[in-house]
Amino acid sequence: MKNIPVLRNSLFLMVMCSFLFMTPVQAAGTVSAVGGVPEGAQIFWKEFRAAVLDILSDKGKLNKDATVIAMTKFPFKTRGDLDSDPERSYDKEAFLKLFKTIFNQYDRRAQKIISEVMKERPSLIAKNVHGSKMFRIENLVFKEQDDGKWLFTFAYVLEDDVKSLFGK
Repeated sequence: MKNIPVLRNSLFLMVMCSFLFMTPVQAAGTVSAVGGVPEGAQIFWKEFRAAVLDILSDKGKLNKDATVIAMTKFPFKTRGDLDSDPERSYDKEAFLKLFKTIFNQYDRRAQKIISEVMKERPSLIAKNVHGSKMFRIENLVFKEQDDGKWLFTFAYVLEDDVKSLFGK
């Protein structure tokens, strides 16, 4: 009976030490040191962010050969902010037309323009990650594909903005 407190303390110490040496594991692969964010997602975000911000600052060109196009899944999908808004699909040409609307729209939750959020977010943080194969930056959704490549796949865009661009 005298050894029970010693055993309990030893067990507690072993459990605590095991937590110190455990590393996060994700099914999709390597995890970076930045808050449990998948390394591939972190690399993708930094490249995607730089490409978009270059285009918006007029340093880069927006055309069908732009880096951001290669980092986007087509057909690209959008939906308005209401559940009743339809989901829409866009080919590369339509995406080029929609591009500035996506990144210059105001996000109510962040209370700023999406491109401003992007400027302030040089790296992903844990709250951006949703499972091992998806991350979000406000209205923007990115997913890891079956081949391991990350792509920009979806954006919430106000329905009125879409209608003013495409007339439907």
